[in-house]
Amino acid sequence: MEELKCISCGGKVDINEDLMIGVCEYCGTEQALPEDVIENIEYEYRQKNLHKAQKQARLNKRSIFIALLLISIFIVIICVHNSVVYISTVRLAKNLDYNERPTEYVTCYYTPVNELIVTGYLNNVDEVGVVTFKWKHDGENIATTQYFSKSYICSCITNDKTWPEGNYTVEIYIGSSKKPDEVFKFTVLGY
Repeated sequence: MEELKCISCGGKVDINEDLMIGVCEYCGTEQALPEDVIENIEYEYRQKNLHKAQKQARLNKRSIFIALLLISIFIVIICVHNSVVYISTVRLAKNLDYNERPTEYVTCYYTPVNELIVTGYLNNVDEVGVVTFKWKHDGENIATTQYFSKSYICSCITNDKTWPEGNYTVEIYIGSSKKPDEVFKFTVLGY
């Protein structure tokens, strides 16, 4: 675009694109812009807005892609969590009813006690499987039991005398696991 000259003094004219007029740098005279200059300003304005719109569209596409990716990851996490077999709500029971269900839960045992009971639940199990309980007292193995279930699990060990005071651990294995799927710790206290 060639430089515009003032109609009064011949000085350089600055273009005010907002008002679509020319203003002389020297004498301040305002003048109408030629049609081709106006068309050029409008064309550049449209191009600038088109580029902004295209950039915003690319940003929107990226945002949508990222949102869909995050939703997909969340769905995968939910699916994996819901498909993994795991043990929950492991607790001590004071005694069991005729269906091997706890009638009362406790947080520890007090001597004299000759029966130790641990219960819990399997989650996301489709068929009956074996659950192995390995009982330890102060790190020493004292018993191993198995329970067949697809939801509720229970292990009970008895002693003709009384279980000694100390720290107990029950390692719970689902199926043929080599490492415990759950480790439950409790204490037998003296009065």
